[in-house]
Amino acid sequence: MRYTAASDNDALLEAERAAFDCGHDETGHWLLARRKLPDYMAQACLASHALQPEPGMHACIAASGPVADLVL
Repeated sequence: MRYTAASDNDALLEAERAAFDCGHDETGHWLLARRKLPDYMAQACLASHALQPEPGMHACIAASGPVADLVL
């Protein structure tokens, strides 16, 4: 598989969907639901690329990348 740098998170999502037919938003939703975390968390992951996230979600979304990097 050939990797290329994505210019931003939306470009990364497009590349994931082109390569795998799903993106990190859908994968995150699936993982959170499978781990039986509260549904609002899984839904927030799924909606993280929505044009207008719910109020207060911007900070959570902004923190999700560094938190994921730390966990991995």
